[in-house]
Amino acid sequence: MRKLILLSLFPPLVTIIILSCKSNQVSCDEINPPLKIPCTKEYRPVCGCNDKTYSNPCVASSFGISEFTYGQCN
Repeated sequence: MRKLILLSLFPPLVTIIILSCKSNQVSCDEINPPLKIPCTKEYRPVCGCNDKTYSNPCVASSFGISEFTYGQCN
C-alpha cells in the first residue's frame, strides 16, 4: 500500500520540480515596447544576452533583458 501511495506521488513531484526550474531561466527575449521603468540617461553600456548593446543596465532591464555584461557588444 505504501508503494502505491509513493508511486502515485512521484509524477506530480517531478512535474513541480521541472516547472520550478523553467522559471529560473534567463530571459533573452526582448520586450517591445519596453516596460515604463524610469531610467537615467547615464551612458554605461551593457551587452545583453541577446547580443544587443543597451545604454545602461536599467534600459536593458526595461526591455526584459535579465542578464548582461558591462561594455558594448562586439
